[in-house]
Amino acid sequence: MTTLLTQIMFPYLIFISLAALAMGILNSMRAFAAPAFSPVFFNIFIIGCALFLSPTMPEPILGVAIGVVAGGASQFAMQLPGLRLRGMLFGFRFAPGHPGVRRIGALMVPSLLGLSVTQINITVSTILASFFAGGPTYLFYGMRLIQFPLGILVWRLATAILPTLSAQAARGALDELRTTLGFGLRMILFIILPAMFGLILLRQPIVHLFFEHGTFTAHDTAETAAAVLVLFRRPLGLWRRPHHRVRFLFAARHAHTGHLCGDRRRGQPRLLAPC
Repeated sequence: MTTLLTQIMFPYLIFISLAALAMGILNSMRAFAAPAFSPVFFNIFIIGCALFLSPTMPEPILGVAIGVVAGGASQFAMQLPGLRLRGMLFGFRFAPGHPGVRRIGALMVPSLLGLSVTQINITVSTILASFFAGGPTYLFYGMRLIQFPLGILVWRLATAILPTLSAQAARGALDELRTTLGFGLRMILFIILPAMFGLILLRQPIVHLFFEHGTFTAHDTAETAAAVLVLFRRPLGLWRRPHHRVRFLFAARHAHTGHLCGDRRRGQPRLLAPC
């Protein structure tokens, strides 16, 4: 069944990659509405397929897999009108020698290395958690709770501020760049610190409210709440501030330094503390 689900959902990688490309183009042109709302359609398709398609299939989980693919396609499709409006619709053209392709490729290599560290970290954490009964499940739900305020607030702020940082870096306006970065860091702390303390203090009732139903028992709630507390070994606000500085470094085209900072904040070499 796992192999079949992987085969069904494989096209999702294509659609979500195109959606991310469209999101980057629109964000660079300060168009944030369509990229911000596109994940809503992804969730709508998954929920709709789970409610209406899954009951009609011999294996209900296949309906959810189809919903993932349809949701990924919709996430890309809903951004096409914005691209068309701005004359930025893209097609398929193979030109590896183009100067822009070479420049983006040079900037992408450190990013790919940094993202690989993230995936290795997730894989190792999941393997370690698998030594405990229900460990991967508790880790997964705990991370979802932590990612909730990050995805809604911090990532949106970082996405909105990146075009401004890039424009200021391109102009060489260092004073403006420092001011914008300082504003972003203060806003992140202002938003995330209350969320951090709220999740720490109310972790058990929040897990109970969201997850304790069906086969998710009170014991699972207690273990997931414990996982949330363990994940807060490093304060949430401090965990996100390096991410914001990494955005700053990429805006300034110091991609290699940004990659090193990304490694450090994922528990990599401590010699990179200045990041």
